[in-house]
Amino acid sequence: MTESRYESKRTILELPIDPRIKGNLKAKGYTKPTEIQDLTLEALLATKDLMGIAQTGTGKTGAFLIPVIHNMLDTKAANQVLVVVPTRELAVQVEQEYKSMVIGLSMRSHCFIGGTSVGKDIASLRTPVHVIIGTPGRLTDLARQGYLRMNGMQTLILDEFDRLLDMGFSRDIQYIVKAMNNRKQTMLFSATEERNNLP
Repeated sequence: MTESRYESKRTILELPIDPRIKGNLKAKGYTKPTEIQDLTLEALLATKDLMGIAQTGTGKTGAFLIPVIHNMLDTKAANQVLVVVPTRELAVQVEQEYKSMVIGLSMRSHCFIGGTSVGKDIASLRTPVHVIIGTPGRLTDLARQGYLRMNGMQTLILDEFDRLLDMGFSRDIQYIVKAMNNRKQTMLFSATEERNNLP
């Protein structure tokens, strides 16, 4: 039995996003959106909450980065978006992907992960950015010390949510969800459908 491969009916250039983002995606070699990107784009552009289920390697990172970048274009950096991931390696990958999509757009990011200098993280927080990416332990540590203020953040993205729970980060996630009490949009991306209560 052969598995049918999804192919979008529209190209990257036909997506309802800013031409500058399309140019960066085209430069990265994107031709058509993946299934998760194609099926979630309009809902995320409309700032709706969403839970996306898709295996690793199917374009989940692009699925959430493309709409949030579009929605923040030409806005002042104010730590608007928080992306929480389970591992340091994934945090670095997400930031690299973000940087490649915002070339020429004057949009910056911070990446906060365990095993790095807390002092440098604290110093970097003096400069607001559009997107903050990090692992739960470091993010909650900075928040509890009062350096990372989450109550003004608008969008929360929990990437690989199933792994976040499997790795024992549920208490940190609950802290982050509660601290981001003024958020306007929440996205959960997972490789499996969780039966647990979602934030």
